[in-house]
Amino acid sequence: KRPLEVGADKIARAAHTAIHVLARLRELVQRPIPLVWTPEFQGLAAIEVYPGATLKGRRLESSGYKKSDKASKAARLHIAECVRDELPALGRFADVKVDVFDACLCLLAAKDFLRCRTLQPDDLELARREGWIWVRDPDQ
Repeated sequence: KRPLEVGADKIARAAHTAIHVLARLRELVQRPIPLVWTPEFQGLAAIEVYPGATLKGRRLESSGYKKSDKASKAARLHIAECVRDELPALGRFADVKVDVFDACLCLLAAKDFLRCRTLQPDDLELARREGWIWVRDPDQ
């Protein structure tokens, strides 16, 4: 997927919210939660993922599943069926709020990261400065 402009309102708002949620989690657990770059880490850690990128990494359609209509529900059920072997419970979330469904897709992305199935940045230092969205390598 082509990256959005840094100033794009939706992605900027999501990133801003994530920073605040991560800061609040750090406060609550009274421990650092670093961004990690390899699956070899100890304790709590975070990575940046996006549901749409998670779907694209599996060559699944990433649009048309977010509304509350029948077609969107059917799209969510199709996605759940396609990833059933990796995330069997996802189908149960096709009827709930789309944010919950998206959160489950983010868990799938985390699983890819932990199993070393994600695309790696060509320039790690640049990725550390500007950010990196972990997404499954479509060839795996």
